[in-house]
Amino acid sequence: MLIYIAGPLTADDPTVRDTHTAHAIQVFFTLLASGVHAFCPHLVASHAKAWTIGYEQWMTYDLAMLDLCSHVLMLPGWEDSSGACREHAHAKLTEKTIVYDIADLL
Repeated sequence: MLIYIAGPLTADDPTVRDTHTAHAIQVFFTLLASGVHAFCPHLVASHAKAWTIGYEQWMTYDLAMLDLCSHVLMLPGWEDSSGACREHAHAKLTEKTIVYDIADLL
């Protein structure tokens, strides 16, 4: 099992972006500490250089990583994120198992 963590990331307000990133990284380490392997795109976004790469390039990369995963964990607020909505749609299209609560994976 390999989990793709999907949730809001980008925001005009850097404080909101940092909050999204911190939450996703916390979820990533909770999964990892429980023996559940995961991919967290927010980890890459925590590096300043990440914001020099175009949005569509990131989405292409993210969807390629999602293809490698067996499950997708949708974080709270994903419905308000265009990127997370695209990830959700892609997960459904590729018949990934989609979960909405980390408790379902632990």
